[in-house]
Amino acid sequence: MVSSGTDSNKDVYPIRVDSSGRPLIGATLPIKGIVEELIENANLPAGSSFLNGATVPAGEIWKITVINYVFKGTPPTFVRVTAEGLATRMVYTDDKTPVSDQFYFWNGETYLQAGDRISLRVIGVTAGDSLSSYYAGVKYNVI
Repeated sequence: MVSSGTDSNKDVYPIRVDSSGRPLIGATLPIKGIVEELIENANLPAGSSFLNGATVPAGEIWKITVINYVFKGTPPTFVRVTAEGLATRMVYTDDKTPVSDQFYFWNGETYLQAGDRISLRVIGVTAGDSLSSYYAGVKYNVI
């Protein structure tokens, strides 16, 4: 299932996927690199907003293991954290009226394929509120 690879820099470690793009994992795999991103908007408009992370590029799969966010301002109606894209939409948290200045966490293991991204949606925002999110994991090459 795992291609051994012969790259002298050891920066390419492809993995096999099934016809749906899901990883076929049967062994511990060396990683291609770390995925981490801080996304934020320090001046949200009133109403609802989206905060989108980077899109997984073609030829990669990302395993995300932690997502967190902090909202600052008047508590909104809700904040929803999802992974969405071409064939995926998974909800990880759906926090109703989150408290300002408190961190909310999701820890687990989820795989994103090319075209997918982490996205936060906030409803019921007061103009000028802020939302920041950080997510991290590892990335693999697809063969």
